[in-house]
Order: sequence, then C-alpha cells, then structure tokens
Amino acid sequence: MAELWREIHALSSVSLERAWEHVNMRLVELVDGVSMAGYAQRRSADGEAVEPVFFSSAGYDMERRLQILRAWQEAEPDVEGCPVNRQMVPAGSRCLAVPHSACVTPQQWEHSASKRLADALGIADAITVIMPAYQSAELFLCIDRKRGGRPFDYGDAALLVAAVEGVRPLMMRYLRSLGMLPGQQALTREERQLVRLLAGERDEDAIAQELGASLETLAAQSAQVYRKLAVANRYALIRLWFGVGESPISMELAALGAQEPAAVGLEREAYVAARVRRMLREAPGAPQLQLEEVARRLSMSERNLQRHLRQANTSFRALVDEVRQVRAHQMLASPQLEFTDIALRLGYEQVSSFNRAIKRWTGKTPGGVRSELLSAERPQDDAGGVAADSQ
Repeated sequence: MAELWREIHALSSVSLERAWEHVNMRLVELVDGVSMAGYAQRRSADGEAVEPVFFSSAGYDMERRLQILRAWQEAEPDVEGCPVNRQMVPAGSRCLAVPHSACVTPQQWEHSASKRLADALGIADAITVIMPAYQSAELFLCIDRKRGGRPFDYGDAALLVAAVEGVRPLMMRYLRSLGMLPGQQALTREERQLVRLLAGERDEDAIAQELGASLETLAAQSAQVYRKLAVANRYALIRLWFGVGESPISMELAALGAQEPAAVGLEREAYVAARVRRMLREAPGAPQLQLEEVARRLSMSERNLQRHLRQANTSFRALVDEVRQVRAHQMLASPQLEFTDIALRLGYEQVSSFNRAIKRWTGKTPGGVRSELLSAERPQDDAGGVAADSQ
C-alpha cells in the first residue's frame, strides 16, 4: 500500500489520462484481478441515475465489454432488482467496495443477473468500488477475477477502499474532465477525443487536419467543450489535464532554465510565448512564419498576440531571433556549409546581415564561432582515437 501511495504522489507530474490508466492497472494488481472497467454517472434530484459515461478499461476491450453489457441489459428483466446491485448504494460521501459473490448467499449469487453477466464476460467474480462525488456524480470501478481464482471477499474490499481514498483527488479531476461535476455537462465520446487533442501540443491547424474539419468548425466545437467543462479556454483545459510537473508550460520554461511564474496571469503569457516559440521551431527551414499567420493559428488578433508577448517580456521579433540563433549554431557546427548557404537558410537576404546578427548574439564573427564549435569537438575525437588505439 505504501508503494502504491508513493506512486500516486508521483502521478502529479503525469498527464491526467496516463495517470488514470496507471491507477487502473495498479488497483487491478492490488487485489490480484485480471481486468477493470470504469464509468461515471450523475444522479438527478430525485436520486435516479442519469448520464452514464463509460470512460476507461484495463485488460479488457471496452467495445466488446459494452456490447456484452447492452445484450445483458436487454435480456435481463430486472437488473435493478438483482440482489448484488441492491448492495451498491453508497452512504454519504464515503467510498464503498462490494464483492459481488460474497455480498449475497451462494444460492442468490448462482441465480443472480450479476452472475449471468460474469459468465457472459468470461470471468469468475467481480468487485465494484463506488466513489460518490459532491452527492451528484458517482464513479464506479469494476475489477474482474479470472476463472479458477478465489472469489473476492471483504478483505479485498477494505484494501481497495483504502487505496481509492488515496487517489480521490485524481478521480475528482478525471470526473471534471468528463463534465460530470455540478455546473458541467457530460461530454460525448467525440468531445472527449477532442479534449485529448486540445490538451496536447499541436496547434489548431494540425488538430483540424486530423479531424477533417475547418478551423471555424474546430473553434465552434472547442467552445462547446469549454462551455460544458466550465473552463474559460484551451489554456485552462491544459491546466486541468496536466499536473504541474509536466505541462507544456513548465516543460518549455524548464528547457529555458527559467523559473515557472507563480501568478496565473504571467503563466498564461509564458504559455503563449512557448507556443509561438514552438511554432517557429517546427517551421521547416528558416523561421518563416509571419506574425499574422501565428496569430491566426492561436485564434487571436495580431495586437492581442503582441500584448501577450510583451507581458511575457519578449516580442515576436525576439522569438524569431532566438530560433535563428539556435539554428545558426547548429549549422555553423557543420564545416561543409558555406556562410552564404547558412544566411539564406536562416532567411537573411545578405550575408552581411547574417554576420551582424552573429556578432550581436555572440560578440564574434561566424568564422570565430565555427572555430570554437569545432575545437570543442576535437578533444573528444582525439580521446576516442587514443582509446581505440590502446585496445
């Protein structure tokens, strides 16, 4: 258990989806299970369960499981009346774990709808963990036991309840990402896929291309997702999806050796600057993207983009210069490239402009920078040659 909780603490540095998949697998291992299905549902004011959202699976194909479940529901006259299902009613906000075969008599189990579902799934037994959230949303984790294994018991139930209490914050974040908490609307399957894309590093052009949609359609679909999840924008969605250790913001700032800003406003400006920097780096050849094109990809006006960059203590021209400087050093380390070729590749019309830029960045000429870069590599090569000769 201690090892599991240490892992849970470390999961704050992993994306929400990866963290959730890891937790699923570890909970299955904890009670010697074979697979798991998880889903969330919300209860209306009269207590009726509404809007179930199937969202996770470990060790079992979810599509096949859903097909079996639908067929079982159609064939069973009284699923709610099953003696096993009647045990799955949480009291208050406490977690509850119900071992299916152990919660009823052997005779009740043998003739129950839950036993027939287990047979259809090809498993011997199951245990369901229910975590209520704010008295309106419930999270269900159903862990399976393979045939031939011992049935689950209340010792397994106690172990799972203790473990699940430790991952409650992560579960709450996941419920929020599904739109299951008060003030939200549940996402469709397509919208959940869009959330995964929006939480990534690709820009809107790449996302629209993958979805086969126009930028206008993507903007409308994204706005709908933000409204349902009650987040302001893509930036807020990314903050929900990632822990503080591995967000695109903190990774970009860490690469620059900078401290992550404490103020949310400054963090947003850093995020915008990071996205502009990434676009310029990923552009083929010279950083040829113009301010107008970058602003369009970020769905903001040129003036708004310039304001964000200014508040991040940079500018579009400074970021272009930064990317050029990195590429210039990479090219100068290749002795076969002429200075004229490098200047053209970096977007300079004249070699003299390139020379002045190198002088401004380093205080040296292009030839001086190249000599330093090549001489820095030579001792390693010589050492390698001596080592090879001595063998």
